[in-house]
Amino acid sequence: MFTLYQVTVRGERPHWEISLAPAVDERFWRDRGKEFRITGWYETIGQAWCVLRKHAPAGTYVSSLIGNGMEQFEKTADDDLSAGQKYGMALWNILGGRVLLEEEIRSFLRYRWGEDPDPVALRTGLQWLCLMGAAECLPAVDITAPAVKWRCSRCGSGPSRLFRTDCKRCCKYALPAITVSYWADVGHVFRCFAFVLLMPPRFPPTGFASICHN
Repeated sequence: MFTLYQVTVRGERPHWEISLAPAVDERFWRDRGKEFRITGWYETIGQAWCVLRKHAPAGTYVSSLIGNGMEQFEKTADDDLSAGQKYGMALWNILGGRVLLEEEIRSFLRYRWGEDPDPVALRTGLQWLCLMGAAECLPAVDITAPAVKWRCSRCGSGPSRLFRTDCKRCCKYALPAITVSYWADVGHVFRCFAFVLLMPPRFPPTGFASICHN
């Protein structure tokens, strides 16, 4: 499930964003004196992304309000971080520099930790990273721009490698089903799939030591 929300403060235009864990965003923005309002829930990121791109003009995404949030995050004393923030820092340290599907993240952590990650904790940690500017959640294929600008969010493949095909989830919600091929042994991803882009860590995060599962 993906949640679309607005953040506003008196006298400003609303800013829009998609969330993996809306309770994280609500706490984050209300602690900063901004009004938080959920505008919809969507089963696929393709649905949420279409609505976001339709209603949110350029410069009104929440990312424009965050600034250099990760720098402050890294400087926060370990004791002052919430469990979700610490989990996010651990994820960033392990997964930074990758663009992964949520299932790929779970598989990677299962291999690393020897057990399945808690799904609520995983989404909470990833959403904290999104708010800190260290991660971004994107549809696997963005086709909201003119066709010549359609791109895969991981490999960058353009229109010549995007193919219209059947997808049960996309058809259910009347979305154009677009899939992209990477190479033969990887298969396909659809526009309803969500990629999480994790920026490379600049130096060891402060919250990692307290929850490392090595």
